[in-house]
Amino acid sequence: MRTEVNGIELAYEVEGRGRPVVLVHGLGSTLNTWEGVADSLSVAYEVYRLDLRGSGRSDVPEGPYELDDWVSDLRAFLDDQELDAVHLVGHSLGSIVSMQFAAESPDRVRTLSLAAAGPGMPDEKVAELESVVEAIESEGMSAHADEETAESLSTHTKETKPELVGLYRELVLSNDPAGYVASMRGLMDASVMSVLGDIEAPTLLLAAENDTVTPPVASLIIAGKIPDATVTVLADAGHMAHLEAPKAVATELHEFVANN
Repeated sequence: MRTEVNGIELAYEVEGRGRPVVLVHGLGSTLNTWEGVADSLSVAYEVYRLDLRGSGRSDVPEGPYELDDWVSDLRAFLDDQELDAVHLVGHSLGSIVSMQFAAESPDRVRTLSLAAAGPGMPDEKVAELESVVEAIESEGMSAHADEETAESLSTHTKETKPELVGLYRELVLSNDPAGYVASMRGLMDASVMSVLGDIEAPTLLLAAENDTVTPPVASLIIAGKIPDATVTVLADAGHMAHLEAPKAVATELHEFVANN
């Protein structure tokens, strides 16, 4: 399905019935990476998944994008779906979007769940990614697919689920290079550290023990700033824990949403 918000079309999927849960993906991903989680949650909840601008089947407007663009899109999407307050779940870039939205619109977020979350990129990481951006602009997604796959999946996944490794590499390659670069530049400039104290919703941080992109310490830092936050560490998973271990992620989310 598609809907128009802020002058662009966003792709989305809805399944199940119950309290609304909205899943927001990370950089270079799509709503499809939430499929296993959504399948489990939709037994008890109405689950919404959307492709952010520049990703998946959504439009790819000219970039670079800014955090405010994604937050505005999310707000407009909730308005379009007539959702007043939701259980919001974000992964990586999606977690930054979700934290900013929760800080700005506390009345619209019943609970906040954050997977592979970080408050923003350190300066040294931003400098490192400049060369990645330049390579993608000149060579396309093939310049980054192997590195992205190696960094995002745990050793356990690489050893036990080679088919998932191949599928994830294909997902990276399927990105529109312009949309990916515009999104990466937006992520490089995004920071939510200053607004974490404004988040009122009960917050669950799902960290993965083998995440080298946003290690568990990043979740601990965020949890120390949000008034009502807890951290759970998932075993045998990396940065894409919701794709690598969807049942474990869905179980944690279901328990958290059900109890709040």
